[in-house]
Amino acid sequence: METYDVIVESLDNSFKMDAKLTKVDKNELLSIDNPQYEHVKAKYPHLAQVNLTDNDKKDQLPIHVILSVGDYTRIKTNRPPVVGEAGEPVAGEPVAFKVLIS
Repeated sequence: METYDVIVESLDNSFKMDAKLTKVDKNELLSIDNPQYEHVKAKYPHLAQVNLTDNDKKDQLPIHVILSVGDYTRIKTNRPPVVGEAGEPVAGEPVAFKVLIS
């Protein structure tokens, strides 16, 4: 397996982190059913304030990067996550992109 040491930077250069990437000889690691974010936001009012720009309509979405919980905590901002009731999706905003966790 090939591994690479890289530096991940936010688009505005306000954040840097060392990371180790592992090359996988596949076009995509895996795929998930498209959660259709606009439908999720309509179902859970607490997510109305979340600005998600991925409005892809494909049935399946590819996963290209998998972050460990430790890496996710390193890239999240100081903004609190958007939380609803128990069992509902939570939205957080990492430094360079937005993530919806369900």
